[in-house]
Amino acid sequence: MEDESKFRADPRALYRETAAFLPKALKGLWPVFLIACVFAAAVGFSGSVPLLLLITVPFILLPFYASLTIGVSLIAQGKEADGRTLGKGLLAYFRPPFFGNYGITRTFIYGALLLLLLGPVITLIAALTAENWNPALMEEIDALLSSLGSTGSLGVSIDQLLTEYPQLMLFENAVLASEMGLVFLLYVHRQNKAAIIPHIAIHLPNPYLARAILERAFRGPFGLRKDYYVGAIPGYLAPAVGYVAGVLIAAYTPVGPLWMPAFGLMAGLLFHVLSLLWHLSYVERLFAKYEPLFRDQTITLFRESAERFEAMGEMGREYAERLRESLREQEGNEPAGEDAPTLPNDEKAPEDDSRPNLEDYGRRDGRD
Repeated sequence: MEDESKFRADPRALYRETAAFLPKALKGLWPVFLIACVFAAAVGFSGSVPLLLLITVPFILLPFYASLTIGVSLIAQGKEADGRTLGKGLLAYFRPPFFGNYGITRTFIYGALLLLLLGPVITLIAALTAENWNPALMEEIDALLSSLGSTGSLGVSIDQLLTEYPQLMLFENAVLASEMGLVFLLYVHRQNKAAIIPHIAIHLPNPYLARAILERAFRGPFGLRKDYYVGAIPGYLAPAVGYVAGVLIAAYTPVGPLWMPAFGLMAGLLFHVLSLLWHLSYVERLFAKYEPLFRDQTITLFRESAERFEAMGEMGREYAERLRESLREQEGNEPAGEDAPTLPNDEKAPEDDSRPNLEDYGRRDGRD
């Protein structure tokens, strides 16, 4: 196990390295970056029909994340990221180590649970405070309830609600935008953190273990957690500012309150992509610092898993032996002195042995 003192948090140094690297990344990736921004805005606009996000986010937006990740890594290795980087990334997302490691299905499930738990709470709090900050809203609600009591129906269309009950429509869509904003922030958090996973996965026999390795490293007594969250602040702040700006634009311009959630998502995702070059560049530096830690955690996980399978008796011995074989491979791949780590498929290591080689993603499956 690596000495824990080697992994003390030092976000200022990582900030300086990222700031120095960022102009180079922007210069090399600006075409992919601009295309990703356009598609991010389009995906956000699809939020006007929330179910469309189940298709547009995983099949349109996330592949662009993969392209930017590959491009940043190539530039960090002193290589060029050309037009082929976009195609490689779009293909690579659907293969290990990208596919499955962004956890988008879990994000949707967690988002739905978050809405179920906090949605009623947000609505209740907004309703209880509405009387104090918006008397006009209470008058519109009273008028609508009177109409319902006398006729047995609301008797108004959506267009009439917009014109005759503007404060009510503003209130309802503000509540909806607040609920979707929580889900959006959850999405940003999970995708930002998942940006580390492809870098870890390229060093593993099974790329699906990368998420477990990351979580173990985060929970350990190292500086990784502090380094990550301090450096990731721009990657969280920019999407939040964009989302709020989009909501306010829809609420207080002729666009109209009906479009508050969609405009919030559109601006939020756009700002998220705008912040990705910083975030991905920072994560690349973060991985370079903590690569020995991730390698050690991998070996520890393999050893613990082999012991558990061995304890199962005859049924688990075959799996235990496979894990031990992988463990020997991992221990044999540890860099010693100036030796570079062995990469999957017997590829040559990049010149900088602290950075993963992502150049051929989209042409192979990422497995050993």
